[in-house]
Amino acid sequence: MRYWGYEARSTRVGVVASAPRRRADLNFYETNFQMARAISLNLTLRWPEIKNDYLVRFQDHTIGHIRLTEAAWDWAITIPMALPEWTTGRAASLEDSVKALAGGWTRLLNQTSPERLQRAWELEKAAEARGTAK
Repeated sequence: MRYWGYEARSTRVGVVASAPRRRADLNFYETNFQMARAISLNLTLRWPEIKNDYLVRFQDHTIGHIRLTEAAWDWAITIPMALPEWTTGRAASLEDSVKALAGGWTRLLNQTSPERLQRAWELEKAAEARGTAK
């Protein structure tokens, strides 16, 4: 299965995506945030038999999902902490959803302290240990 990848760079007004490029056997999206550190988001099918519902991972953490609903692709960042409205949205295509989620994740990384993000990862790990994770 082939997927589209997007290279993006962070600006003060958002994420600017360049032309897509192909990557085989891997669902890989890159973006840079203001600290000039490259990040990559990986999409995997939530269930193998359902082709329009993806989990989005950053490093070793599930950070959100993208799924096809009746008329559009819904995306959301879903880490265990209070999140602003702009961490969810809807787009016309899977590619547009990935770009929007990448922009939201970049913005969230820029606005969240490393300590707060670490607490979210600890909550995620505790939920997984209890068997209540996503």
